[in-house]
Amino acid sequence: MNIIFGIWRPQGPPVTAKELERIALHTQRFAPDGQWFRIGSEIGLGVQAQYTHARSRLELQPAADEAGNFLVYDGRLDNYRDLIRDLALSSEDAPDSKIVLCAFRRWGDKCFERFIGDWALALWNPQAHTLYLARDHAGTRTLHYARDAAGTVMWATFLDSYKSTSLLDALDPVYIASYLAMVPCYTRSPYRDVRTVLPGSFLKTTTKGIFSAQFWTPTAHEQIPSRSAEDYEAQFLHLLKQSVARRTVSGTPILAQLSGGMDSTSIVCTADLLRNSHELNTEPLDTLSYFDDSEPDWNERPYFTLVEEMRGRRGFHVDISRYRSTFERPSQNGATYLYPGIDESTVRQDVDLLDITSGRGYRSILSGIGGDEFTGGNPNSAIDIAEMFVTGMISSGLRQAVAWCLARRISIFELLGQSASFVRSHMNPSHHDSMVAAIPWLRDMARECAQAAIRELPLVFCIPFHARPKMVDVSETWWYTLRTQPHLKPSEVFRYEYRYPYFDRDFLEFLLRLPPEQLSQPGRRRFLMRRSMRGIVPQGIIERRRKAFSLSAPLHHLRESAPHLTKLIENSILAERGYVDTMAIQRALDDTVRGADLRWWGLLSRFAGLEAWLQHREQSADACKALQNPVCTAAHTDNVPVA
Repeated sequence: MNIIFGIWRPQGPPVTAKELERIALHTQRFAPDGQWFRIGSEIGLGVQAQYTHARSRLELQPAADEAGNFLVYDGRLDNYRDLIRDLALSSEDAPDSKIVLCAFRRWGDKCFERFIGDWALALWNPQAHTLYLARDHAGTRTLHYARDAAGTVMWATFLDSYKSTSLLDALDPVYIASYLAMVPCYTRSPYRDVRTVLPGSFLKTTTKGIFSAQFWTPTAHEQIPSRSAEDYEAQFLHLLKQSVARRTVSGTPILAQLSGGMDSTSIVCTADLLRNSHELNTEPLDTLSYFDDSEPDWNERPYFTLVEEMRGRRGFHVDISRYRSTFERPSQNGATYLYPGIDESTVRQDVDLLDITSGRGYRSILSGIGGDEFTGGNPNSAIDIAEMFVTGMISSGLRQAVAWCLARRISIFELLGQSASFVRSHMNPSHHDSMVAAIPWLRDMARECAQAAIRELPLVFCIPFHARPKMVDVSETWWYTLRTQPHLKPSEVFRYEYRYPYFDRDFLEFLLRLPPEQLSQPGRRRFLMRRSMRGIVPQGIIERRRKAFSLSAPLHHLRESAPHLTKLIENSILAERGYVDTMAIQRALDDTVRGADLRWWGLLSRFAGLEAWLQHREQSADACKALQNPVCTAAHTDNVPVA
């Protein structure tokens, strides 16, 4: 996993090595395998290496070609063999950076849509005087950038790289409001002057400005023609095996999260299948499992233990109840936490995870995020019925509606009403605005900023003969799921490379093109996945009911923490800066504690976590001022701008 960064200064003065060294200083501890710079007439690029797979050791970066193009690249090209063949390169040992540069010379900015894998890059084309910044389809790597009034552009993998600048001084009100309202915000960072490249997009930066283009969207795929059940099963298993193989290549030991649910278990068992059939020449995966015996509806231990018994290999077990959010700002341990959502409990969890992994060489973690959403784990019968009616499948829609009604024990009028309501509400772009408007403690400025974040998302809305209900649902699900990726909230202790098999582009496009009845059927979630994984995943997992959503323990913890939350509300920075109404949020807390209204417990926790982070930020700023340390200027806190 490389950390990439750089400066393009078209108006001069020239970029210096000292500037790049200043940027690199703040992320050096996350790059044990070295750092390198390259400086041109008006641009400077840097890369810091943490090798996570065998091909990453082939890299010599920053890279350049005979045309004078410069590249810094982080990632893993899974289709490198196809690209090498198409580009007529002589050796499979060609590093990914060379493949990218050759592809750019051949196809220009159309090359980005050809790259399958997990990656982010910055590419400088001196002939066109253009800087490209791009991320893969799922945003599995972070990439931030900032442009000042003189046209100077600075980019970096992590926000830490901006600590030696003033770019972290002011917070972004749109990001802060979206965080409070739990809506995605992908083109912004927590800081007003630092933006983020949208997943599946590239930025074309010239002296005239920055232009964005999206090269991949989850809704641009036609449905797979009808096949036999056996063909669907074989293709599902083939693509899952391919996805897992791509993410378990040799290089460094890999740790796999194992929750005992269908998603993570399928990944671990598929990796074992590949290894036992000699399709994968690596050591068996080690697993990391979290449990909470205090939560009666979230008892994972019997399920991940079942998988461990089948594998004959015990993993690491962590009691997650130890890490219930304290809603207290991180202790002053010398670290400046640049991302919201980090409090004392998350810091403790990061430290304990490092203790578990230290000495064993783990640099990558496999995550099952995305499986539930895209393999039929959470079917919505109303959308499937709406899709059938909109596309003219009236008789099939009626038959399916009856089957769903019997499975859900509702009337057909209720189901048809839900379908009609979905279509009607999603024809209006203001549909999401109503969800934000329902949060009782947000003030007008915060509502407007949160709604602005939603409008920046490339969501699809129901348009007759153009955008169908299923496209709308896929679009919403995609953008709301991406926000849950753990790498978006990087640790200050150690930064792992997270890998997501269910976001593999080939596998994902297959799932998105499946007929809905293959993913789920009335009374049968994950219809295709269950069939495909028989004999691979333990039967007890395949037939497991949907994993319960843990609620009792978080609610109990919220009630116990109510006095501390009241103090946060009384001294709220968010209230001081016009985001929340303290009386309304206190009423919501009181209602939650009494059990009178449980709708807001998640949003209350969100408020408390953000408030704790803001207090840590101000405390860090005060400490820096007291020490008169110029390196700390990035932690100084101006007032959050009001809209």
